[in-house]
Amino acid sequence: MKLLAFFLSCLVAIIAVLATAMVSTPAYAVTVEVTEKVPGANCSGGTGSPQTRRATCEIGRGFESVMEILSGMIKYGTFLIVLIGVLMIVASGVQISMGAIDSSMREDAKKRITQVLTGLAFLFLVSMILNTVAPWVYR
Repeated sequence: MKLLAFFLSCLVAIIAVLATAMVSTPAYAVTVEVTEKVPGANCSGGTGSPQTRRATCEIGRGFESVMEILSGMIKYGTFLIVLIGVLMIVASGVQISMGAIDSSMREDAKKRITQVLTGLAFLFLVSMILNTVAPWVYR
């Protein structure tokens, strides 16, 4: 539990430092020509065959691009954790319904549901803290 609290406090501190660095970053972009459109960049073109396809993208300089990448990773991770949690609750519900076969199976499923709900509540708490410290993450 102490290790988890330490990890969470380090994560919040890192995000706070990154959010502070965002304020001092100049807001101009670099234009690059690529063969595939870059997600999160303002791209135009990119049609045709793979050999001749070219897209022109504007990629933000400085910390803005890093913030977009971190924001996407955090959103994706949150989605996956919630999805896995819901699937675990459904699987445990099925296991509880089959608990007439083995009573220990029912107790294990109840314990798993409690653990998943605790984990999802912890994720919600971390999301609230993260939204308070660095609101750009969930925009």
